[in-house]
Amino acid sequence: MLNLALLRHADARMAGPSRGDADRPLSPRGIRDATAMGGYLRREALLPDVVLCSTARRAAATWDLLSADWPGGIRVAFDSKLYLTTPAMLLRRLAAISGAADRVMIIGHNPGLQQLAVSLTLGRLDAGTARLRAQFPTAALAMIDLGAGSWQKMEPNSGRLARFVVPGDLA
Repeated sequence: MLNLALLRHADARMAGPSRGDADRPLSPRGIRDATAMGGYLRREALLPDVVLCSTARRAAATWDLLSADWPGGIRVAFDSKLYLTTPAMLLRRLAAISGAADRVMIIGHNPGLQQLAVSLTLGRLDAGTARLRAQFPTAALAMIDLGAGSWQKMEPNSGRLARFVVPGDLA
């Protein structure tokens, strides 16, 4: 079974006159949340085989903190096309994954991540999916088990939300 982890970047400082949106660094809260989520994923044995990460500064910094205590060997691809992209583009990027990868993580942005998660779990309505549909805060993690046999065969309503974790759940 394939598993897709969608992780929204951690909280970032506001854009200022000297930096654009893509150059926003993490806030102190974002640093704490990314570190806590990384520990959670390690403790729960939910580490990905492959990570697709936006090149926005806040997403890359989230990856650095998230994976600081993880073992090596996880393939990471930084991709500028993941910055503020659509669910369709995310699906195309997933379909391009080569090699063995049963568990893939995307570190990116809203609204695309939340829209993709909702699309993949469309036919399900339980407490977790209702919570996911209502809000996808910074550093939130949606883990979706997919019935598809390959990343190329994913389609709407083909997944089941296995977990939806927000930083406040880890306190």
